[in-house]
Amino acid sequence: MNKRGVSPLVATLILIMFSVALGALVMNWGKAYIEERAEFVTGAKTSPLSCDHIDLAIIKVGDTQQICTNPTSGMLRIDIENGVGSQVDNIQLRIVGTQSVLTLDRLLGTALAKGESKTVEYPYTQAGQVKQVKLTPYMLINNEPRMCAAKSVVVNEPIRNC
Repeated sequence: MNKRGVSPLVATLILIMFSVALGALVMNWGKAYIEERAEFVTGAKTSPLSCDHIDLAIIKVGDTQQICTNPTSGMLRIDIENGVGSQVDNIQLRIVGTQSVLTLDRLLGTALAKGESKTVEYPYTQAGQVKQVKLTPYMLINNEPRMCAAKSVVVNEPIRNC
C-alpha cells in the first residue's frame, strides 16, 4: 500500500493542459488552412466570370458618334470608351462594306482599362463603302480570352467622313 500515484486533481490538470495544447495546435493549423482557402475565394471574386460588367461604347459628342471614314487616307477612325465595370482585353472589329467584309480579331495593342478611352484606326478600302461597323469586346475569364457578343457595339450607315 505504499505505492504512490497521481492524485485525481493532478491527473485532471494534466488532461486539461494536454487538451488545450492539442486544441491550440489544431486551431493554428486550421487558421492557416482557412486563410489559404479565403485567398483562393477572394481571388476568384476579383476575376470576372462573365461579360456583364463590360460597358464598351463609341464616344458621342453632342448626338454624333465619333466614328468616321477618311477617303483620302483610307482609314476608319473610331473613338471608343470603356465604362468602369471591367477591363476590355481586346476588341474584334468587323467592317461590312459594299465589296467585302473585313474582320480584325485584335484591334487593340493593349487592354482598355476601366474608364479608359482610345482612338483606333484601321484601313477599310478593301471593303468598299462602309455599311456597318461592329465592335465586339473580349475579356479574360479564368485566363482564357472570351468574346462578349452580347456587349457588341454596332454602327450602321450612314458613317460620316472625317
